[in-house]
Amino acid sequence: MAERWTALDLVEGFHLAHAVAALHEEGILAALDRPGPAEHLAERAGLDAAWLATLLDYTAARTELLEHTPDGYRATPHYDAHARGLLDQYIGAYGPNARQLRALLREPRHAAATVDRARHADAFAGFDRSPALGLMAEVIAQLGLGRLLDLGCGTGTLLQDLAGRDPDFTGWGVDANAAMCGQARRRLAEAGLAGRVTVLHGDCSHLEGALAAGIREQVETLSAASLLNEFFADGRAAAVGWLRRLCELFPGRALIVADYYGQVGRREPPWPRMHALHDVVQVISGQGVPPGDRAGWVEVYREAGCLPVHLIEDGRSTFFVHILRL
Repeated sequence: MAERWTALDLVEGFHLAHAVAALHEEGILAALDRPGPAEHLAERAGLDAAWLATLLDYTAARTELLEHTPDGYRATPHYDAHARGLLDQYIGAYGPNARQLRALLREPRHAAATVDRARHADAFAGFDRSPALGLMAEVIAQLGLGRLLDLGCGTGTLLQDLAGRDPDFTGWGVDANAAMCGQARRRLAEAGLAGRVTVLHGDCSHLEGALAAGIREQVETLSAASLLNEFFADGRAAAVGWLRRLCELFPGRALIVADYYGQVGRREPPWPRMHALHDVVQVISGQGVPPGDRAGWVEVYREAGCLPVHLIEDGRSTFFVHILRL
């Protein structure tokens, strides 16, 4: 983990983050795939040239995303799809929560509604796939599991991966974010997989209303990637209750959980920098921090009546894949 920041670090970080966010969201960084002067950029975007030049100079000096060359400013290879996804997710989607943090500290129940869901979908579309999804896809493919219901399917990355591997694969995805569903449907249609994979807009917390009984009867396997971590805002009761309901709806079926071990408040520092940041964002967006180790997650499963069958961990990170029997 990075060294603790001084007051000056915090002040600079605050203003630098806003500068980079403005350049990103105005499309300035994306326009700088080739060098260009501030004056031309400002004229095209309708921005103040002097202000823009100052922000570009400062960003080029203090970040790895931009450089000042003899031919003008230019985005570096560090401003790649991953960087753009991080900016879209943590500043775009969750930025409103940070900006309204004082109010949310008093009224946490408004946190989930504060997230910019459209920007969240854009961020996920920018990522190829997370380590958790990659590991999950390998496990499901190796076990030959079919007729899969992907809970919290996001932009459909897992479903596309599995359907692309196996011509006999049939799948369904459910997500509460309409923008995510739109991204997933476009992705699957472009890949020619829409005939075998169906994406439904619905709340995974209330699957009875989101999923017809006829579909539930066909499902053989369920997956939940980066979904269960959303149920820990008030301890583990919500996560346990959700898993119990899955056991009632899909008795005896396999559930593949891909998630991560929480860090802040769950383990002693130092913490991996990215995961600690994510934990803070989990809290201010109303999701909470999940258990910090295997034992904590197993307690949740067993309290819910789920049988842990196989627990797989990625030794390079805090991600895992757990196979359960409902």
